[in-house]
Amino acid sequence: MITGRLHNTPTRENQAGELAVDGQLAEARKLGVNADFAMTNTGGLRADLIVEPDRTITWGAAQAVQPFGNILRVVEMTGQQVIDALNQQYDEDQKYYLQIAGLKYYYTDSDDPNQPYRVVAAYDENGQPLDMNKTYRVVINDFLAGGGDGFTAFKGTNQIAVIGADTEVFMSYIADQTNAGNLIKAPVTDRKNYLTPAEAEALLHPVVPDTPANSETGQTNTEDTSSTNGSAADAKQNQEITVDNSATPQLKIVNGQDQTAPVAIAVKSTERKASQTALPQTGNDEKSALALLGTALIGLSGMFVIRRRPRRQK
Repeated sequence: MITGRLHNTPTRENQAGELAVDGQLAEARKLGVNADFAMTNTGGLRADLIVEPDRTITWGAAQAVQPFGNILRVVEMTGQQVIDALNQQYDEDQKYYLQIAGLKYYYTDSDDPNQPYRVVAAYDENGQPLDMNKTYRVVINDFLAGGGDGFTAFKGTNQIAVIGADTEVFMSYIADQTNAGNLIKAPVTDRKNYLTPAEAEALLHPVVPDTPANSETGQTNTEDTSSTNGSAADAKQNQEITVDNSATPQLKIVNGQDQTAPVAIAVKSTERKASQTALPQTGNDEKSALALLGTALIGLSGMFVIRRRPRRQK
């Protein structure tokens, strides 16, 4: 089983949700839209991805993960808007939160009682800090685009593409990967990372060791670097620092800134005719990450109905 929102980590991540947004990001790129990130509201992810005793996935089990058929859009957002959206997870007692792809971030405690946490640093999939003024391409669904679940940061953003319904995209991702012979494993849930205030301070403002004293004279090297680097403070700020976090790959804080087709598918389902065959086999590893193999899911046209829902998806 690839676990869903009923088995969240303490940082509000789950494997099925992150697998779904990984698929949305991959679909956008497959269609030629160079998307940077994908985000979806957890209310649109309804179930764990269940595996049968014979290690197959039924059509119904896959469809149950994302049953609504929300239309996926690619929109433009500045780095600051992305941070704003991430911060909006932490109001209303974290009832409404996001599953994210292409992005990793760190957050810590906030003094605001209405929002007890705040994002302090965010990085793209290459480990580069988000530029608050840069425009990024983000895959979201139509519910979020309308500001659903209180995510007003998405509202009014410029749409540049539509890539299909989330239910269909999820199944297409499974098909593409399995047809290519790639194992689909449950994602490692390390995209949201909590830091204590002290850890956040160390991440944002790491201590740079003093210049070693000259071993022969006993005097500290006070060479003037102002001609190339400006003041001593500027020189310290301009130094690139590598931060080692034991739970994640090494990340870099630069400049000391606190920036924060269809495919052939065979289907097995108790709701379908007996002549239909099984979905791809899955595999296990020691971390219980399940792989989806073989061919995966076709004939989706006419199988999904886009339904209107209340503004909140609890």
